[in-house]
Amino acid sequence: MVACMAFLSMNAHGQTCNSTNYEPNNSVTTPATFQFDYPMEAAIIGTDVDYYKITVPTFGELSITLAGFSQDLDLELLTLSGASFTSSAQTSGVYESINWHVPGGPNYYLVKVSAKSNAANSCYQLFGTFTSGVCTPNNNYEPNESSTSPAIIYMYNNIVDKIGSSTDVDWYQFSTYSGNTLYRIYLNNPGADYDMELYTTGTGGPVASSSYYGVGNEFITFNGTGPATYKIRVSQKIPGQYNLACYTLRIQESYVNGNSRTGNNSSASSITTLYPNPASSNDLVYLSFAESSGTANVQILGCSGNVISNQSVDVADGVGILKLNNLQAGVYLIKTDSYTSKLIVK
Repeated sequence: MVACMAFLSMNAHGQTCNSTNYEPNNSVTTPATFQFDYPMEAAIIGTDVDYYKITVPTFGELSITLAGFSQDLDLELLTLSGASFTSSAQTSGVYESINWHVPGGPNYYLVKVSAKSNAANSCYQLFGTFTSGVCTPNNNYEPNESSTSPAIIYMYNNIVDKIGSSTDVDWYQFSTYSGNTLYRIYLNNPGADYDMELYTTGTGGPVASSSYYGVGNEFITFNGTGPATYKIRVSQKIPGQYNLACYTLRIQESYVNGNSRTGNNSSASSITTLYPNPASSNDLVYLSFAESSGTANVQILGCSGNVISNQSVDVADGVGILKLNNLQAGVYLIKTDSYTSKLIVK
């Protein structure tokens, strides 16, 4: 990265960003070290390209978010030699994100941040988490149990934590930067009957909640009215009924400006993301669509192309739910008329 000690700019948060010279080398051979669970702030100046080296000790899930930029930047995951694994290169928005399944360890990757138009002058924040494939009992992402000291989390990151005692309550804080945008919060694989609530930073009760009965996923949909800060509370429905297995928390945009990105059609087929992936055999898989509403014909195929399931999925607010119905562990294809993607069931 070009030296930017004197570079002062406004980032997408509307904040003044005085970036440090975090990654000065612009080379795959001399990358900066990537720090998990810590927002790294840097800048792209001119034709600058930033590289970061990631080290993961074992198999698990890697999640990386690029945010806070004022000009269009792209995010890419590479091999150490610079070959591309996957990328995130939206044409608009204030986030880029990558979620990657690490098959074993130790493993090493490069993260590349660059300008979409080959030149930019913009600060950014880079944040990442790695979740081991084995959920250890001491996994405690949010240890404080207090709304006054919540764990800071970021959009599109998979946050893995647990309820560790009969009195444990987990609090998280995150920020939205886009006005009139619909967001979804997912609480997946809780292992026990948990509730989820959404608060503003002001006083008063929750502005939204999800409290389905039984052991299952929870989700909240809410409309962000502009740059704002929110808090999430995850708690036991009945104190003492908890599970030391980890849950996964994730926040993402659903659609923009109260409309779909492509129009309000009676049929839907343009899936943009599916979550969780990998999934468990009895999970509900959330499908994000470019269409805001409609009905989608979604197939689950085996690797040989055989049809295992053919489901009619109702799409509301840009999201549909696919039932796995106790699929055996393995690799499957999720298919619509215009979309095909791999799904791993563990």
